[in-house]
Amino acid sequence: MSDEQEDGPDPFEAQMNRGAEMRRLRELAEAAEREAAETPDDSFSGQDKSDPETGSLQYSSFLSHQSYFDDLKHVDYPSITYDVRLPPPTSEPGPPSSQVTIRQEKALGKGGICWDAAFILGEFMAARVAASPNPTSRTPLSFLELGAGTGLTSIFLARALHHAAIASSITTTDLPELLPLLSSNCSSNPPSPTPTASRCSLTPAVLTWGEDDAKFSSSAFDFVIGADIVASLYERARPHMC
Repeated sequence: MSDEQEDGPDPFEAQMNRGAEMRRLRELAEAAEREAAETPDDSFSGQDKSDPETGSLQYSSFLSHQSYFDDLKHVDYPSITYDVRLPPPTSEPGPPSSQVTIRQEKALGKGGICWDAAFILGEFMAARVAASPNPTSRTPLSFLELGAGTGLTSIFLARALHHAAIASSITTTDLPELLPLLSSNCSSNPPSPTPTASRCSLTPAVLTWGEDDAKFSSSAFDFVIGADIVASLYERARPHMC
C-alpha cells in the first residue's frame, strides 16, 4: 500500500462522520418542530391578534400578514374581524373606518371559510366606490355576487356604498347549504352600523348554477362580481362547467 493510500481518509470513518452530522441536523429539525408545535396558534406578530373574549382573529390588513401569514392558519378561528377602510365621512358623522366580524364554519368546507381573495376584492371595490364622482346624483346601482361563501366581499362593498351615499342593492349568493352562514353574516354586519336608514340593501340568496339561472339574469344587474369561485362545488348541477 502506498504512503498516499495510508495518509488518505478512512472511508469507514468518513461514513460514520457523515452519519453523525445527519443525526445532528435531524435533531435540530425535530427541536424546531417541537418549538413550533408549542407556539400558540394566535401568536401573530404585528397588530393582528385574537380577541380573548370572542376568539375572533383581528385582521387589520392583508399586507401586514405577508411576511409570516399561513394561508390556512386562520381557518380554526370561529370568526375574523376586519377593518373596512372608508374615505373621510361625507354627510354621516363618525370615523372614516368601521369593522365587520365574519363568522366561519370550517365544517362547511371551502365556502365556510374567509379567504384573502374575498378580502382583497372587498377592499378594491370599496376603494373604487370611494373614488366615484357625484355619487348621490347616480341612478341606483345593482350588484350580484357569485359564490359569496361567508359574504365578506358583499359586506365590504355594502359598507362602502352606504358610506358614500350611493343608492344600491347587492344580491349575494351561494349554494343552499351555505345560506344560513351567509344570512347570519349579512344580518350581523348590515350596510349601516348605525340606526340611520341604509342607502344600500344587502340580500342573501341561493343560486345553484344550472338550476336557478333564470332567477338571476345578468341583464338585471349592473355588476357581477366573484372572488375565489370554486367551480367544482357546483359540478352536481352543471358538470360540464368544471
